[in-house]
Amino acid sequence: MLVLTTSIFGFIFATAEEVVTAEKFLKVFGVEDKEMDRLIAVEAAPTVAITIHFDTDSSEIKGAHNIEQLTQLGMALQSDQLKKRVFSIEGHTDKRGSTAHNMKLSQARSQAVVEYLKKEFGVGDENLDANGQGEFFLLVDGDSDAAHKKNRRVEIVLNGRVE
Repeated sequence: MLVLTTSIFGFIFATAEEVVTAEKFLKVFGVEDKEMDRLIAVEAAPTVAITIHFDTDSSEIKGAHNIEQLTQLGMALQSDQLKKRVFSIEGHTDKRGSTAHNMKLSQARSQAVVEYLKKEFGVGDENLDANGQGEFFLLVDGDSDAAHKKNRRVEIVLNGRVE
């Protein structure tokens, strides 16, 4: 069973094996221009947390789940509704490893996603920013394998408009 959890601020968190569809990205990020500044400044920027699996200490994108998830995201970003939007691609790690290592790894992973979207879908430099967040924004606190897996994620955050 696939489960999406949506918060009041337009966050979607995908389960570990779920693929968020292009339509769901459009639903979250299809904010009218007149509402965007208020959401970003006052409430919270619309965000989708997706699971992109990486091998330990790797930023290489591989595997059918990852490709399908990034294909759905790429299709959404090509849409007329989103092609004039700016997004932050934020990489996260679990809490294992040093802070310096996790920052470098999360940055490399977010950059790998940005490069993939640019290469495969022609998304412009002006539309995407790669940002590594390390282990600073854990979804789940704990030392179990399940907790670590949930914390290793990429979040797509709406930042504004391309002028």
